[in-house]
Amino acid sequence: EEPPGFLITEPPRVLIVEDDPQMAELIGTLLQSNWFNCEIRRSGAQGIQAFSRDPVDLIITDLRMSAGDGISLIEAIRRTSQAPVIIVTGFANDYADRVRFLDNVALVSKPFERQVLLDLVERALDCGNGGAREGWNSPPGQD
Repeated sequence: EEPPGFLITEPPRVLIVEDDPQMAELIGTLLQSNWFNCEIRRSGAQGIQAFSRDPVDLIITDLRMSAGDGISLIEAIRRTSQAPVIIVTGFANDYADRVRFLDNVALVSKPFERQVLLDLVERALDCGNGGAREGWNSPPGQD
């Protein structure tokens, strides 16, 4: 059954790159229960491999992972795609300056409220690969 307001025939495809199994499961379950197709990978290297084989509509990634971190993943994806990226990390303050200069990228601190992540996912997908709408990646009320 299609949610009201959607004019697309397939659910948006989201690649989740997260080395913590519980966090990956939480994000995956949250998105799948809201009509998204999710693929989960456990490292930046696996994420790059999955994306190069089958590009997706949105990437949600952690930053600190073994076998390729989130920044390496984003840099690799940016060589071929401007797909929106949401970084979910417990180290947001450490990376805020570095991430600010990446196009079509948003930063969310762990722990996060589920609705905050869902709203950000919706805004990112509204913009698509061009990052067409400025400010999708600004937290509400913080422009």
